Amino acid sequence: MIDGHPSERQAQLHEQAQLRWHKSSYSTVPSEDCLELAVDEETVRVRDSKWRQGPGLTFGRNAWGTFLGRLVSPERDGR
Repeated sequence: MIDGHPSERQAQLHEQAQLRWHKSSYSTVPSEDCLELAVDEETVRVRDSKWRQGPGLTFGRNAWGTFLGRLVSPERDGR
């Protein structure tokens, strides 16, 4: 904090804490290695469940939809 103003990182952590995060149903109890997602009106945020305060990724909802579409795309699998 500088002169009583929160740093940009502190503001990001506060914003992340306000989001509702969801862990994948594929996450296994013994390892807990997983990604978590938080979705709002404009973005999809992704973070590592083991390092919640670490850096994350933020996608626009359209970009996220395109990404998911390409993951399951027949063209990707050569069909």
